[in-house]
Amino acid sequence: MTERVDLAASRNVDPWGDTIDFIYSGAPLPPITSIDMEVRLYPGAPGDALLTPTVTFEDLADPTEEDPLQRILRVMPSAPQSALEGMPAGLNQPDPGDADLFSYDIIITYTDTVEEKIGFGDFLLQPGVTV
Repeated sequence: MTERVDLAASRNVDPWGDTIDFIYSGAPLPPITSIDMEVRLYPGAPGDALLTPTVTFEDLADPTEEDPLQRILRVMPSAPQSALEGMPAGLNQPDPGDADLFSYDIIITYTDTVEEKIGFGDFLLQPGVTV
């Protein structure tokens, strides 16, 4: 169920939050211990993550005529403005005013300790205009 979804945030908006819907078919997912998201300068960057958003989620039935077993795993990452302001700027040498480009992924940890990557992509952090 791994999907690429690019996300964007702005350093001047408090708090940042997004909703990502992962659509799948079948039975509800096994019991989930946690869903974690990390933002790094690039995939596989060593050390601590630059941003570890809080992630809430829902596993919802969403039957359709075409797929009566369709479900949605709704993942809602969020972070306070102070965390976004603390992220490095200019490391990938954007032009002035352009967004800084980072990478992220989202991992489910099930109760039986099995892990599954469900999402990844670019995390664009814009400087913002309005203060």
